[in-house]
Amino acid sequence: MKTFKTILLCLVILLAFSAHLSAQTWSDGFESYTTGSFPSTWTPDGNATDISTNYVTTTTFIGGAKSLRLHGIIGGCWGAL
Repeated sequence: MKTFKTILLCLVILLAFSAHLSAQTWSDGFESYTTGSFPSTWTPDGNATDISTNYVTTTTFIGGAKSLRLHGIIGGCWGAL
């Protein structure tokens, strides 16, 4: 019975922890970054090291007035989707 209670307690803790992780949301409005530059708080990696094709832009956006344009080759290792 003690083993069952321990396993049950572990499952409850695991479920509570996983629910907390899934509830976290990441977002960045890009409003604080200079247009035409790569976000200063980000680490460029893969194709994102080329700022001529990866930069903050005002031409396409959904919320706010800026977005991040990422370039990649579909099917490649670093395709931006």
